[in-house]
Amino acid sequence: MKNTLLTTALAVSFGAAPLASNAAITVMQLDETKDGFTTATTPILSTGDAAGTANDNKWGFGGDGNGYGDAGEGTTEGDALSNYAWIAQSKNASEEPSVPDLAVAITGLNTADTYNIYGYYAANESSATWGVRLGLNGGGLTAYFHDSSNLIAGGNANGGTELYRVLLGTVDSTTTATVDVAQLLSTNADYRSIVKGVGIEVVPEPSSAALLGLGGLALILRRRK
Repeated sequence: MKNTLLTTALAVSFGAAPLASNAAITVMQLDETKDGFTTATTPILSTGDAAGTANDNKWGFGGDGNGYGDAGEGTTEGDALSNYAWIAQSKNASEEPSVPDLAVAITGLNTADTYNIYGYYAANESSATWGVRLGLNGGGLTAYFHDSSNLIAGGNANGGTELYRVLLGTVDSTTTATVDVAQLLSTNADYRSIVKGVGIEVVPEPSSAALLGLGGLALILRRRK
């Protein structure tokens, strides 16, 4: 019976080990220093001083002025992302569609660690014309809309603007990473792209996961006694 219990405990413990991590995402605004990391956003294409005019084809940076800063309000991630960059236009195939508009540089990574890199953006559930294209380290851009990613929080007073998070990829053996941002591709003049920030998450090493599994096994055996 004890051998059966031990075998079952090992299977349960090690089987659950990869899911036992309590690693937290460090949520970063587009220009911020936090927990040893720094983000800095550089315009590349289609930029301007402000984006207060609809269809002006310029990226602008703002706070809570038009409500986009409130997306995800009341959640840990949403409350950490009060600022944003947005553009009230899309681009077509003649406007260098493969070139990012903004580059969000992340520094302070440890070469000994592996990181998941996330992107945060706002979209409107009732509008198929709201979204953004995101990528990691020049590896290409993918379009994300309201039904593409993990919903963080529901709509606010600004027409139902919601906060979304998407895993862009994993990096290791480096001190830096770059999140690429671009507006959507379309001839529709009513498109909106709103990027809120990035997330950095340390991926636990296999040995750490194994230790967590052993800890779970010890707890099971102690309760059995």
